[in-house]
Parts: sequence; structure tokens; C-alpha cells
Amino acid sequence: MYSNRYIDEELIDHEVAMCEGVPPSKKYSTDWNVAGELIVREKIGIFPNGVGVGGTGQRWIARKSIPKHLRVGKKVEYYMTSGRTPLIAAMRVYILSKEERNET
Repeated sequence: MYSNRYIDEELIDHEVAMCEGVPPSKKYSTDWNVAGELIVREKIGIFPNGVGVGGTGQRWIARKSIPKHLRVGKKVEYYMTSGRTPLIAAMRVYILSKEERNET
């Protein structure tokens, strides 16, 4: 499931904190020490995509598997979204996965 919902970079840290149920004080979208544990716990994969790794226009793709019990009636097996940095992409897919679970 590729999300058409754009999550503004300025709001990512706040939205991740809301998903985690903690006060919005951490910098999930810029600090690997903060986001790394979440990425590992949630089993989020991050991949380069775009114009040359490290070049202008570089984008990153993040994917997270949809748990089998939530796949019923869906044609895809993972959430996927993108970002200008690996952490932005990862946090966007994390938010998407939590929103999707709350809607089911």
C-alpha cells in the first residue's frame, strides 16, 4: 500500500510521538539514536531510490510488512512511502502503519 497522504516534515516528530503515546520532545526524523530503536522494533526497511545515491534529487523508500491478520481483503502485503532522507521515509511509513491499524 503506497500512501498518497503527504506527511509534512515539520509534523513528523509530533505525529510519531502521538503514535508512541509520548510527549513530542524527540527528533525522530533527524536523530538515528532516537529513531533507530523504533525502526528495528517495527521492522522497517529503508532503500535508496532516485537520482544517484547522495546526489541531487535523492529519495528514500521505506517499507513495513502488514501483519497477516490485517491483510484480509488487501492486495498488498506492506506499507510503503518515501522521503528526502532515510529517517523521514521510515517515520512516514511508521505513521502510516499506525493510522491504518487504527482504522481497521
